[in-house]
Amino acid sequence: MPYEKLTIGGAKQEILSWANHDFSIEEQSMLRNVSRLPCLFKHVALMPDAHLGKGSMVGSVIATNEAVIPATVGVDIGCGMMAVKTPFKSGILDGKLKDLRLAIEEAIPSQLMNPRTGAAGRTSASFTRVSTIAKRKR
Repeated sequence: MPYEKLTIGGAKQEILSWANHDFSIEEQSMLRNVSRLPCLFKHVALMPDAHLGKGSMVGSVIATNEAVIPATVGVDIGCGMMAVKTPFKSGILDGKLKDLRLAIEEAIPSQLMNPRTGAAGRTSASFTRVSTIAKRKR
């Protein structure tokens, strides 16, 4: 997946984005502030689910040099994530993991809503689709 170098006035280090949406003025201000941290190592990276947090963007990766900054996780690690127990055993998935991963990525949104349209994404994968892939013969 390609990234884009964001141009944000006043940013000190590069801001690389894998997100496919624009960022609000508040988000840009937060990114500018994070890019100016003296301990920042190389650049700020934004994942596809990046959105406004507290102290830094949720969905951002901020490598530091000789520093640990708890607030850079955006204060909601795991937002929108859940663990789901499935009936699948590891043997049934042999040789099918790529197809399974692609089906899951297709069915589960990487952000809570489309910032351009405001449309909410689906919140769960199609169990039928995932089950069909898992049960396919090799």
